[in-house]
Amino acid sequence: MPDDVICHILSFLSTRISAQTSILSRRWRFLWAHVPVLDFKTSLSGIVNGVMSLHKEPNIHTFRLAYLDLDFTSHDLETWIATVIVRNVRNLSLSFMMSLSLPRCLFTCKTLVRLTLREVTLTDTYAVYLPSLKKLDLYGLMFESDKSLSHLLSGCPVLEDLSLLMPLLDIFVCLCITSPTLERLKYDSGFNYRDKANFGLMLNTPALRYLNIYDGILVYFSAGVLTSLIEADIDLHCSHLYGCEELDSSSMIDFIGGLYNVNSLKLFTPVMVEEVTVVFDFPRPGFTMKFHNLTKLDLFGDLRFLLPKFLENADNLEVLTIHIIDENLKCWIEPEQVPTCLLSHLRTIRIVEFGCTREQEFDMVSYILRNGKVLKRMEIYACVDLETADEALERISLFERGSEACQLSLQTYV
Repeated sequence: MPDDVICHILSFLSTRISAQTSILSRRWRFLWAHVPVLDFKTSLSGIVNGVMSLHKEPNIHTFRLAYLDLDFTSHDLETWIATVIVRNVRNLSLSFMMSLSLPRCLFTCKTLVRLTLREVTLTDTYAVYLPSLKKLDLYGLMFESDKSLSHLLSGCPVLEDLSLLMPLLDIFVCLCITSPTLERLKYDSGFNYRDKANFGLMLNTPALRYLNIYDGILVYFSAGVLTSLIEADIDLHCSHLYGCEELDSSSMIDFIGGLYNVNSLKLFTPVMVEEVTVVFDFPRPGFTMKFHNLTKLDLFGDLRFLLPKFLENADNLEVLTIHIIDENLKCWIEPEQVPTCLLSHLRTIRIVEFGCTREQEFDMVSYILRNGKVLKRMEIYACVDLETADEALERISLFERGSEACQLSLQTYV
């Protein structure tokens, strides 16, 4: 087997294990030193220093430090980072158990394509220019100021993918994420902000194509222009730390309207009151709730208003998944006219958490089966005993069907 193939195989191992292969034979003695990946986990700084001094590969593909014992100094860290930068590192991952300031040289690395930072402190006092960085993953970061994140993003001119998970947001009133090139964003607040009833989120990402947000209902939520967006997974829920009644859902409704260009939408918004009907029926000038491109919808929320309005305003919808949770279908309100999607496009419907006993749920199923002219399959999932499920399936099987090709299934689960 050629040496370069062996080195490639060794690159999937931690550096500690890779170095241990040196005892296998004379040929293997120094092969580990040419592996383009350095991966240190729970190591002593002395081991890292020793390995770095013996490593010979001129081009480092990946350098990873994870949860080192706390015996290294800031000088050690700067030396390690500077060394791999000289060797044209492409992927860099730093994960620590304590908040740690990073060396300046990291933020001007010209070859870095992917950067992962976990539980470190981000400052806005360093110059930032990462001309090759395309993917940035930030986990549990602390920020020296509310400008630290914006400062970092401003120095990433080709950034395409950003994950911001569980950041410590105590100093923020409004978190701003601005990038003209960003195509994919994943944001999970973890509710790590001080004033949860007044926290805001603002996105300025016109090139965004994929969006995933997990947060509470925010008092201020602005997403700007999202004409490039094709897929969104939005979970705007209520934390146990505050009551939903304290929150204003108007900015959330504005945001939902801004998703008009998506092909696929997963939406979890349990706080939806009758005002959503007003927004759909009487939109403000320049505001639309039409979803012309939407073909796949996964819906959690107040189904009394959300479901009928989405059916009426997503003419090309093909696949619909409905989650009935916490009795969020207290009554079924039929649309005034049969929605276009039911007549011409909707082919697959999945209903999750079907109660099998509530009349409003049977009313909804009956309406969809009766008016779904091209429906091919309805799948119902219920957490009930087999006897209750069989009775529900027998009842639903008698409902009128607008499509003779429609297949019906009801499955139980625990």
